[in-house]
Amino acid sequence: MKDLINTPATSSARPSRDANPRAVSVHIEARSMSKAKGTRAHDFRLGKIPDYVDTARTELNRVLMTLRPLPEIRRENAALRQIAGRQRAMKRDAAVITSGIITFGTEAAKMFGSLSASEQDAAFLDLAMTIAAELGTQLESLVIHLDETTIHAHFTLRGYTDKGLAVSAATKAGTTARLQDIAAEVMQRYHAGIERGHRKRDRLDAGADYAETLHRSVRELHQDLPLELEQMRAVRDETEAGIEALRREKVAHQSEIHALEASAAKTRGHLAKLTARAELAAKEEKRRQTYEARLEKKEAAIAAATAGLEERARTLAAAEADLAQRAGVVEAAESEAEAKAAAVAVAETAARAEAARLATLSEEVSQTEEMLAQARTELLKEARVVMDEKAEVETSLAAIHHVVAEIGAGTIRVTDGGKITMADPAPVQAAPKSLRARLLPPILRLVRKIDETEQRATWLETMMHRVRSLLGRPDLPPEIERDAQDITRDWEP
Repeated sequence: MKDLINTPATSSARPSRDANPRAVSVHIEARSMSKAKGTRAHDFRLGKIPDYVDTARTELNRVLMTLRPLPEIRRENAALRQIAGRQRAMKRDAAVITSGIITFGTEAAKMFGSLSASEQDAAFLDLAMTIAAELGTQLESLVIHLDETTIHAHFTLRGYTDKGLAVSAATKAGTTARLQDIAAEVMQRYHAGIERGHRKRDRLDAGADYAETLHRSVRELHQDLPLELEQMRAVRDETEAGIEALRREKVAHQSEIHALEASAAKTRGHLAKLTARAELAAKEEKRRQTYEARLEKKEAAIAAATAGLEERARTLAAAEADLAQRAGVVEAAESEAEAKAAAVAVAETAARAEAARLATLSEEVSQTEEMLAQARTELLKEARVVMDEKAEVETSLAAIHHVVAEIGAGTIRVTDGGKITMADPAPVQAAPKSLRARLLPPILRLVRKIDETEQRATWLETMMHRVRSLLGRPDLPPEIERDAQDITRDWEP
């Protein structure tokens, strides 16, 4: 990996106090369990969505790697500490993950936006994996956000290194600068125009305020911008008040100079009159000297007042120039704030419309769920009825089969009192009462018919026996004997 430490961020040889618009930058920060939950919610758009997010574009966000359960990562951190020989238990607020963000300057964002989605995904994944390897830990999640002002990516790393050290503790001096070098090197593989950001020290040396070099999140910018505008307006008003005081002071000094000049002119007139006389009396000579001394003082005062007025005029001009510059900055900031406010208003309107749509959808879903619950209840009732009917049918069929079996076995009888007796009445007794009421009368008739048939058969058998005895007599005529043999043969089965 080439050394980017001494590589200038831009082609300009002079350091700039401003951030590099063609730069990519990386920022990381340790997160405890409670803060990690907030990070996960923001990255994956869970829970309440911030106002600055364009919810109409949230579906365009791309999740390249989902985050493991945070308790699982915490347990792995504890195991790594134990392997490293750490005896003390982890603190409750110990870092679970290290949160990171990859952002671009205004021009770099346009360059990166010209890449295809697959190239962007590959670039973000390459950079996140390289950072994880540099810090000696592993990548846990990676999400690309397209629903905010510019494209950027959020990533998380395991909070502890492979050697059991907290990533924040293992981070050495210069690591932040090294990560910026890595970010520039990786992104240049995908677009050569993307550069490293200006180093903080170079920007400070070039005259930037320290606050200008601090990284602020999108949320912080949304929170700080109104306050900064108010502060800028206060400075502008204070400067205007100072300029107005200088103007009033200038007018007062001009009036004073005019009075001194008028007094000096009057003194010169007196002096000219006294000098014009050929002979001056001692008294007039003394008066002349007095007037000359007064004139010198007044001329000196006029010169001093004129110099002061010129100095105040220069101060006033500088203050007016500074005010014009500040006014331009304030106007630009106000225009930007108005644009952002308009965007926020549009987003809020869209969010309210979406909320109304979701509320309507939720109501419809609730009604559908109620209908489904009611239908499910009715189906369950019908199913129970069908099951009961099925059980009755099965019991009835078992009773019928049992009756047929007992009839076949000849174990079912009708007593003299008209009651039916069976070898095993239990299956019939288990049948529904309605079936027994319908089944017993035909069974009774059938059994009686069977009894009658058996009695008739017995009677026929008796009568046939008598016929055989009659036909077996030896004194029958031959023709009757032949008929008797035919009848006997036909009767035998």
